Amino acid sequence: MLRKNHRVIKKICLLIALLSLLLLPLGANAANDNPGADQSLLEVTQDVRNYAHNTVKPRLSHIPPNDRLLQFLEIINVLLDLKDGISSSGLSVPDFMGLAQDSGRQIVSPDSELLDDVPDNKREKLRILHNKYMLQQVTGIFFGPSASDIVKYRSAFGCSHYARAFIAIVKALQLIEKPTDIRYVISSKYDDYNKCVELEGADCPTINGHQFVFVKIQENWVALNTNKPNDYVVFSEGFTPDLNLKKTNIPIVFKKLPGIIFLLRKIGKDYSDDCGDSSLAALMNISRSGDANSSELRWDMFFLQKNMSAN
Repeated sequence: MLRKNHRVIKKICLLIALLSLLLLPLGANAANDNPGADQSLLEVTQDVRNYAHNTVKPRLSHIPPNDRLLQFLEIINVLLDLKDGISSSGLSVPDFMGLAQDSGRQIVSPDSELLDDVPDNKREKLRILHNKYMLQQVTGIFFGPSASDIVKYRSAFGCSHYARAFIAIVKALQLIEKPTDIRYVISSKYDDYNKCVELEGADCPTINGHQFVFVKIQENWVALNTNKPNDYVVFSEGFTPDLNLKKTNIPIVFKKLPGIIFLLRKIGKDYSDDCGDSSLAALMNISRSGDANSSELRWDMFFLQKNMSAN
């Protein structure tokens, strides 16, 4: 079941990339795309608490309480579960794209005829999320939802959704010692970034990437790929997420994403720092500069033979 879910996620990521080519103005002001960007997307709400304690926590009962890594990996398994996971609503990208097209990205009322062909169990969730996230930018449903809405409506579509939900659930279950022991992470594909540098930013293609989570377990930092099962990287002793990323390309490779090298672009300061990637424009700017409001190409090109030892 997990394998089927992963194929769906991969197709969605490709669709997002295609949409971004059509819709993203380079150097866009991210703040204008995100009227609610000042609110953390990692907040623990009552919906998150209910899901964490009623759905996730029972699945952790067989794991020794001091085995944090196994606990975290099991939480990811729950998030990916087709029945209990955070994409279990059955809402799909075509559902959202179809409604956005039919509505002209206008508010959809509960009795709108545009919802007539939508199954009853999806109708209200689809309408609410469309109205909340898709009126300004059609891609808003991919980048705007908070952990609370993702959990409440079981509407996860990609890596940012899973990473946000994971952090909020870990916070709700109090599985970390300090706020700085878990961080949201944004990375970009090295070859996409290199191509952009090669073109000097002109007609720069979409910089695809990946969002995931850093957690501190005992004395080591671990990168968790939160939308794949049992996929993580343990960093060597002495690594810290508080490193200065400016002009330093640091690569990471996950075993479930073979052959893809991601470069660290922005790391949250603590468990409330969502890094400001709540729109496509903001994410593309972060991929270029590490700053949601700047399209500057901050890093040099990344060369494999020179830098892979950094991982």
